[in-house]
Amino acid sequence: MRKFVFFLIVILILSSCGNKSGNINQNIKMRECCTIIIDGPNTMEIGKTITLKAILYDKNNKRIKNPQNITPNWIIDNNKVILVKKVQGDWIKLKAMGKGKCEIKVMQDVAVSTIIVAVE
Repeated sequence: MRKFVFFLIVILILSSCGNKSGNINQNIKMRECCTIIIDGPNTMEIGKTITLKAILYDKNNKRIKNPQNITPNWIIDNNKVILVKKVQGDWIKLKAMGKGKCEIKVMQDVAVSTIIVAVE
């Protein structure tokens, strides 16, 4: 009888641990970014700087307000027109170097957003 009770207690402990880790994994998946919107100006003057911010939304279209541990990948297609000054997680600081247009892309998980910034 003691062996049976001990065995039952071990099973209950192991099953409760499994439920807790399952909930944690589910919460992480809920925070996956599915939509990105780039917030900021789309024109600049030579020598000036701007900041663009990625606004992130999860799969339920709820804004991810504190995007900790989320670092979107920023891609600039023309370094002669715009130079990256600083990247800090969900925002990027850019400096206009010469006249022209530059495509700026941000990617996180399955989400991609693009903006074209014109330097005048």
